[in-house]
Amino acid sequence: MDENKLLEKNNKIDMKAFLKEEEARLADDLKMVARNRSLAKEKKIMKIFTIIVLCFSTILSAAYSLGSEYDREKARKYQEAKVLQERGMYQDAIEVYDTLYGYADSKSRMNQCGKLMAEEKTKKTYENAMDMFEKEQYLEAASLFSRIKEYEDAGVKAQESYYKYAEVCVANDEFEAAYYAYKNALDYSDASEKMKA
Repeated sequence: MDENKLLEKNNKIDMKAFLKEEEARLADDLKMVARNRSLAKEKKIMKIFTIIVLCFSTILSAAYSLGSEYDREKARKYQEAKVLQERGMYQDAIEVYDTLYGYADSKSRMNQCGKLMAEEKTKKTYENAMDMFEKEQYLEAASLFSRIKEYEDAGVKAQESYYKYAEVCVANDEFEAAYYAYKNALDYSDASEKMKA
């Protein structure tokens, strides 16, 4: 029986050693599983990070490309507006400059076009008034000259036109109209004396 006890004792020792070894292997396996899980998480995080970086760089690239295209379009429109301005197409140039929202010197060029347009309009009004004056349409000429009194001799021409119109009215016995026409002629020639008469 001593032998059986001894065998039993040896089996118990081996079993304890076996259990310890199994526990150690199981602990190592758990550590490896945990490490693998950690590595899997890290790989997943790296994939997500890589995707985010790629998306961000794509967005930046697209934004840069769109920005560059936008700038090229503004530059093209600016050149178009300058050509229109040089050709004297001021209203068209103003419309294009207005879409540029302050690009380069588009605001000052737009103002310059406005002034040039106003000057052109004033010049045309003066020419029309002179044409009316030459056709002896004095009241119409006086009205046009009065609108642009500051342009060249338009102020004097307005007074002269009213004076001439008053003379036509006197010749036609329209004294009330003549009175007001002489009054509008102000100090042109002897208008004040004829107004009193």
